[in-house]
Amino acid sequence: MTSLTCPHCSQIDQVGKVSAIVAAGTQTGVQTGIGLTGGYAFLKHDTGGPIGALTSTVMRNTTQSALVQRLSLAPPPASVYTMAR
Repeated sequence: MTSLTCPHCSQIDQVGKVSAIVAAGTQTGVQTGIGLTGGYAFLKHDTGGPIGALTSTVMRNTTQSALVQRLSLAPPPASVYTMAR
C-alpha cells in the first residue's frame, strides 16, 4: 500500500480522499414544526363561526464547507432540447 503525499510539498498532514473530505464537510438536517392558525369566517347560508387550520412543516437542509463546494462536480449542462419559455 502506498502512502498518499502532497504532489507539491510531499507532506502527508493535509492529504485525504475526496469522498472523505466531502463526507466530513457536509452536514444535513431536518426541522419539523406544527402550527395552528385561526380566524372567523362568514359562509353562505351560515351565520359564521370560528375556523382553524393545523399546519405541518418539514424543512430539510444541507450545509457544505467552502472546500467541499470547490470539490463538488459542476452541474450538468442544460439539455440542447430544452425550449425557452
